[in-house]
Amino acid sequence: MLNILIENKVYFDNRTINLNNSIVMVLLSTILLSLSSRISLPVGVVPITAQTLAAYIIGFYLKPNESFSAGLSWIMLGISGMPVFAPGFISPLTCASFGYIIGMMFGMPLMKASSNIVLSCIICYLITHIFGCCWLYNFVHSWDLVFKFGVYPFIIGECCKVAVLVGINRIGLKK
Repeated sequence: MLNILIENKVYFDNRTINLNNSIVMVLLSTILLSLSSRISLPVGVVPITAQTLAAYIIGFYLKPNESFSAGLSWIMLGISGMPVFAPGFISPLTCASFGYIIGMMFGMPLMKASSNIVLSCIICYLITHIFGCCWLYNFVHSWDLVFKFGVYPFIIGECCKVAVLVGINRIGLKK
């Protein structure tokens, strides 16, 4: 297991990793997450945004370490005060929907657990909602309200986002 850094490439057990490509992909993915968060429909305590579609795209097409790095970069930008989350999202740590954002960061890399697009999206959705619902519970103190505001309003939209990703994959952006 020999690692050598030469000309922005890491050579590891006969595999070459181009650091420039990884850095660019993380940067572009962070920008995509930031821009997609701005496409928002404020409903209840958790807004409906395009960021989960971006998370599905990033998680499905990037390497797990790149998608996690993009999610972490996006969160760190938001915590530092940059306007990268949905409009009205003032302080991440005191916002009822911040758990969903944390969940996306962990859900995106786990999409590589399956080569099936729909199953990959379900994995990301479940991880995102486990984190999101647990965080939301701290604000509403009722599992009925968690499901009312944090799960049910998103099911149809998430199915549409999965359909968009399937369409993107079918028209030519292969993994």
